[in-house]
Amino acid sequence: MSQGLRSRMTSPVVAWVLLILSVGMFVAFGALFYSPVTPPSFLANGNGLTGFWVFPLVSVPVIGALIAIRRPSNPLGWVSLGSGVAMGASLLGGLCGSLLSNAHQSSGRYLVLLSSIFTAPTAPALGLLLVILLIFPDGSLPSRRWRWFMLTLLALMFVGVFLAVINPTPGYLEVAGGPDVSPLAIPGAAGAVNTLTTPFSIALDVLGVIAVASLFLRLRGADSERRHQVRWVAS
Repeated sequence: MSQGLRSRMTSPVVAWVLLILSVGMFVAFGALFYSPVTPPSFLANGNGLTGFWVFPLVSVPVIGALIAIRRPSNPLGWVSLGSGVAMGASLLGGLCGSLLSNAHQSSGRYLVLLSSIFTAPTAPALGLLLVILLIFPDGSLPSRRWRWFMLTLLALMFVGVFLAVINPTPGYLEVAGGPDVSPLAIPGAAGAVNTLTTPFSIALDVLGVIAVASLFLRLRGADSERRHQVRWVAS
């Protein structure tokens, strides 16, 4: 990538666009989810409390935009903004897909697959948050040896979404009002998919513990320059 193109792609304008897009999708999700358009059945079984854990996630793209605008060379800001866009698309797309499916519109069955970003056994929404922890505060990995961790994490996120969309188990997508079975489900694959789900989920949990531990170890052994970076990000 040329220097000029990189400068344009990491300009404050791009950061603002990604921030507006991600926050807009969160706001649209909340307005739609708690509006009369959404059937009461969607809010049953505790689903009405979704906003309590969803809306705090808006802080991820907001903080990412602040970093990207002030320090465009730091990948941390752009990863956080990308995470916000992905999570917003998952929430809004999943809800719109459920509403369309509930209205017997076939297109909703495919749109609801975006919800797998949150509901997959190795959810990319969680995986992206682990990436943010891993590259905090300067946007780089602790060392070259951590590349294996990043590659494993990315592979788990990709495979987790793949397993979610091919699983023929009714209700596996865990989307209120959505289709019982993914339109891309492979008949007869439920046994294999469900068998793989447990070890993949455990693997993501283990990587999560490692990512959190690496953050504390990184900050504990930080020099004055690294501590200054942490204070700058936190300020």
